[in-house]
Amino acid sequence: MPRLPRLLRLPSFPHLGLGLACGLLVLVPALLGAELTTRLYEQRLLQDVRARTLGGLDALSAQVDQERTRTLNNAEVAAERLGPLVQTSTPDALLTAVADTRSNALRSTSLVAVIDAAGRTLASDPASNLQFGNQGDVKTALQGKLAAGWQERTPLALEATAPLRADGPLPGAVVVAENVDDGFLNTGLRLTGLDMALVQNGRIVAASRNARRSLSFATDLNADPALVGPSGDTFARSSFGPDAYFVATRAITVGGGRIIGTLLVALPAEPTETAVQQLRGLVYAAAALAALGAAALGTLLGQRIRHRLARVSAAVGALGRGEPSRLDGLPTSGAWGQARQALIAANDQVERRLDEARGRAEHLHAVLASLNEGVIVADAQRRVMLVNPAARGLLNLPAGASADEAPLGLFSDELVPPSERVIRSYSAPVRDEAGEVLGTVTVLRDATRDQELDRLKSEFLAVVSHELQTPLTSIKGALELVLDDDTGSLSRVQRRFLDTIDRNSARLVGLVGDLLDLSRLEAGRLELDPQPLDTPGLVRGALAAVSNLFEARATQVRVDVPDDVPPIYGDRRRVEQILTNLLTNAAKYTPAGGAVDVTAWSENGHVTLAVADNGPGVPASERDIIFDKFYRGRDAQQRGEAGSGLGLAIVKSLVELHGGQVRIEDSAPRGARFVVELPRASDED
Repeated sequence: MPRLPRLLRLPSFPHLGLGLACGLLVLVPALLGAELTTRLYEQRLLQDVRARTLGGLDALSAQVDQERTRTLNNAEVAAERLGPLVQTSTPDALLTAVADTRSNALRSTSLVAVIDAAGRTLASDPASNLQFGNQGDVKTALQGKLAAGWQERTPLALEATAPLRADGPLPGAVVVAENVDDGFLNTGLRLTGLDMALVQNGRIVAASRNARRSLSFATDLNADPALVGPSGDTFARSSFGPDAYFVATRAITVGGGRIIGTLLVALPAEPTETAVQQLRGLVYAAAALAALGAAALGTLLGQRIRHRLARVSAAVGALGRGEPSRLDGLPTSGAWGQARQALIAANDQVERRLDEARGRAEHLHAVLASLNEGVIVADAQRRVMLVNPAARGLLNLPAGASADEAPLGLFSDELVPPSERVIRSYSAPVRDEAGEVLGTVTVLRDATRDQELDRLKSEFLAVVSHELQTPLTSIKGALELVLDDDTGSLSRVQRRFLDTIDRNSARLVGLVGDLLDLSRLEAGRLELDPQPLDTPGLVRGALAAVSNLFEARATQVRVDVPDDVPPIYGDRRRVEQILTNLLTNAAKYTPAGGAVDVTAWSENGHVTLAVADNGPGVPASERDIIFDKFYRGRDAQQRGEAGSGLGLAIVKSLVELHGGQVRIEDSAPRGARFVVELPRASDED
């Protein structure tokens, strides 16, 4: 029976999942909105606090200006009352008059002092050891002028001076001062409802009542450095002892902009922060309630959808069992009626496609069964899905065995069972339109006859080469005797013909030698006599052997073989043959006037030899077959270069026989570079 589609296999509690999803969809935006609302409310409260504290600074500055004016008026009153008494009264009487003036005539004055014309203090209430005569405002008063301003004492004081009024010469001056102390700041607290403080030299020296209560719990009266120093107004959150405040500050400056203190106006932070926390709790609770409501509605909606999907699932199951009449239980109108019609149409379409797929599969099976080559089809996990009759015959598999019971390991040595037949396999991946690997197709072909033909061809070439070697050697020797004029004089025409015969006989001797070497290598009858070989000497010997080829083409040979290159461990004759073949190949393909580079170095326990030319190079499509027997590049065929196509095949076989490797690379800027890695001789060798 067909399995139901995954989308129609309902989980146990889908309505709970829908309810949770709805709750989350509401909760996340609600929480973000709650946090945004709280922060906007907090920002608005902070703006109000800032405006109120900065307004408190303005009120405190106005209070200071009023106090400066009042102090100046008090100085004039004191000067009028005390001026006539300076010259007529005794010191005690003058001190009594000063104290009476401060207590009765002046209001809330911190200090009254009388200074004579010489700058000496005649009387002071309360008593003070300050040197008033050195102050600039006192000197101004002794010149007959009024003066008022700040005095840098602890705490700061608003001080006014006035000349004493009497008949005759100016008898002196009077000093009236009002300290900016806790009492002064408490007055500001009563007027504005804001706490105030005065900072001098980084320490809080005066504070209003509430701020002083907070400071009583502090172990350090140093003010926050961020609040002290800037010449403009600042606003920040700070603390007085254990209590947090929102603080606005304004610097007190004198002539030249020099800062002598800082005025602070503060509001407790607790009411503002408590209001923010209360609002945050309310909006977060509202968000949670909204999420719970959405979850409940989602759960109810999920239950309703589950019931309807269960009916659709039952109808699909009935279709899978071939019972279309079960669709009658679904509504025939509306969206569910459309779903019913869609299910019927889908069922008909699936049946048609299954019939078409069965027809294509039967056709494919018929085609594969008629092939002479064996075909094996496997899935992406290398499980065998199909084996055609030809493959069963090649692999000696029982005809009745199913594909998944065939004991085949694709891409392994166990693919072909041991037998006298030679079977070649070719495998390729099967990909879909997206490039994903769906499986593998392996084609088997009986190559026994081809292998036998290759063997017979190799034996024939070996026999022919061996039989040709002796007569060719005799012909070569006889030609050398004739060319040496040992048999008499030769005419020019005779010598030209004999030179041609000598060159071609030499080519035949070389070709026969290559064929014999290749047949021995393929038969495994070539034995090596390995020994340590001097690498620079080998390179020089090989270059000397083919120097005539480079001279004939005016080819420049550049050698980079240091004397300290380690020796090679190999057969001298065969290593020389490797180098000679590579150099001969480079000489053939290097254009006239070109260059050939020969280099050698040692790495990873090997000695590496490289021969590079600047010829036409080897196309990427030919690099896999460049070392095959009798293969010659297209460029050599087009130019009519002589050669058998065995040189590079012999190079590869000899290198691998030594346990080395050979590869081809591009040579900059053009050409080919053959690289050979051979074993390096050890100290024991």
